[in-house]
Amino acid sequence: MSKLPSKQSWKEAASLIILAPDDRPKSNLSKKFDYSSLMVKRSVTSSFFASAYVFPGGQVEISDLEYKWYELFKKYGVELNDLNLISDDIVGPRPPMVTDPITLRGQSMDLKTINMDIGLRISAIRETFEEAGILLLVDPKNRNNDYCKVLTSKSLNSDLNEWRKKVRSDAGKFIELCDTLRMVPDVWSLYEWSNWLTPISVGHRRFDTMFYVCCFEQKPPVFVDNAEVTTPIWCNPIEILEEHRLDQAFLAPPQVYELSRFLRFPMMDRLYRFMRSRQTLGCQRWLPVFLTYNDGGLSLVPGDEQYPAEPELVSNGKQIPEINGSVHDANRETKSKNRMELMGIKCRAICTVEPGCGHVPPITYPSDDSDEQSKPIAKL
Repeated sequence: MSKLPSKQSWKEAASLIILAPDDRPKSNLSKKFDYSSLMVKRSVTSSFFASAYVFPGGQVEISDLEYKWYELFKKYGVELNDLNLISDDIVGPRPPMVTDPITLRGQSMDLKTINMDIGLRISAIRETFEEAGILLLVDPKNRNNDYCKVLTSKSLNSDLNEWRKKVRSDAGKFIELCDTLRMVPDVWSLYEWSNWLTPISVGHRRFDTMFYVCCFEQKPPVFVDNAEVTTPIWCNPIEILEEHRLDQAFLAPPQVYELSRFLRFPMMDRLYRFMRSRQTLGCQRWLPVFLTYNDGGLSLVPGDEQYPAEPELVSNGKQIPEINGSVHDANRETKSKNRMELMGIKCRAICTVEPGCGHVPPITYPSDDSDEQSKPIAKL
């Protein structure tokens, strides 16, 4: 991967995929899934993927990375070495937003910060609270390795709506909320899943986003902010992918790819066991590279035989390559594929290689007879 550009060309972000048991009546299409995930619809006025259904999350703030978070964890019984085991246990690749975060560029040399693996999780937790009103905190004395418990204003004897307003106005208030409740962000329940950098061709708003996954013991109540995001939905992977196919829901390519991976896990417990074991293998940053054809486009990611050895991190005025031919022919003529096929706003993931870092490939949805499906996941 190319070196970081001299000027900041994107912002860093953290997003959270929330899973919870699903007891809704099932259709024939979705009845094999015993869980659903939370997605929120971005505002029509948003400057980034307006009206798209996304997982909760947002931009990393300096306050998420300040050293005083270590002091808070220690205050409530968590030693620094124990907290950093989250990072120490990872033996696989680490993406640039962990090893050389651009969020810290230009900051004072005197600024003391925490481990980025911890800070990014705090950011995902804070943003989820701001956007969806879901609070992932824990009393370290009562922490276990089970699913997350639902916290409400009633159970905490605190007005979370008022706190949410404060945190939305000033991200630095989040640590004050935690201290008031005598709890800490539940960073242990967030499992690293993937890292996507917005393609250079999308526009001036780009994000390098770490995706985490967590599982709740039951669906938490959702209160969207009606500013950045509006409509919340609980859906299982096949449901939202089918709505996307029918033009009833707009999904950005990374969401399509990740939801298509979840198609391999109809049972939440199996997915939970997989993401816990896989996390130690790390992840790589994926920067999609676009190609356009007569009838659509392809978004290539690492592992695809057409993916460049050194992809450009910034556009420098270059145009997307236009290729005379069809997407169908391009797929048929390529053996090793790791890509997303784009037809208008519709997108589907196609993968015939091992994605790396112990991860599973997506299942192409919808598929047809000409699609080559990659190997099924090995039994856990």
